[in-house]
Amino acid sequence: MRRAFGDCRKLGCPYIVVVPGKLPENATKEEIIDESVRVLNELADISEPHGVSLAFEFLGQTDCSDSTLDLCNEIVEKIDRKVSANACDTFHFYAGNLPFEAIDTPAGKLSFFISTTPRIFRRMS
Repeated sequence: MRRAFGDCRKLGCPYIVVVPGKLPENATKEEIIDESVRVLNELADISEPHGVSLAFEFLGQTDCSDSTLDLCNEIVEKIDRKVSANACDTFHFYAGNLPFEAIDTPAGKLSFFISTTPRIFRRMS
């Protein structure tokens, strides 16, 4: 990861997107939050000296540990570091069946950006 953050700095890339892992069996919401905060703080310790911020992206699939924007917001708030933000990919926003109002966050409370990376689907034969 140190190399990736160093490469981001060299390229002038201010963010690196970080995504959650699979939902652990029988994990509670509190356990998911605690583990996500722990890992993101570790990554922030590495990214800060490089001037690179973390953009935490929820994944809309139900088998991911963070599948909602609300949970993503809660995790980012608990990190409470300048180098953390939310990333919202339109694909996962749609996959998570979220209402448009879900992105209405109080001004100044969270950094936020929308990723519109095109997704390519191909038929598997």
